[in-house]
Order: sequence, then structure tokens, then C-alpha cells
Amino acid sequence: MDNNILLKTSNAVFEPHICNSTELPFIYHNSIVDRCDVVNFHENLELLYFKNGSGYVNCDAKHYPVK
Repeated sequence: MDNNILLKTSNAVFEPHICNSTELPFIYHNSIVDRCDVVNFHENLELLYFKNGSGYVNCDAKHYPVK
């Protein structure tokens, strides 16, 4: 993403979400992911929308099935 910088910490990556608009105080990006083994975290809320496929999302050491 153009406006995000990934900062590596011990075993995870901090993803600062930088919003450049005061009119739209959120960031939207459309990602196609086949497999992601990178653990990331950030200070704000993240909403995930799955168009197809299935997998798992990890949040606070819990695994949630998604599809």
C-alpha cells in the first residue's frame, strides 16, 4: 500500500494506518491473498470482507474460520 509502512517487531509487523483525508476518515484497499503467513497488528479497527474462498483469521490468539 502506498500510504502504509510496515515496521517489523519481534514476531509481528506493525502496520500504521495513515489516513490522508479528513472527509473520509478511513482507508480502503482491495487485496487478493492466496496465503498470508505474516502476523500484523495496528492501533485501529480493521474490517475484513471476503468475496470468495475460505481460511482463518487470527485475532488475539484465537482462530476464526472465514469464507
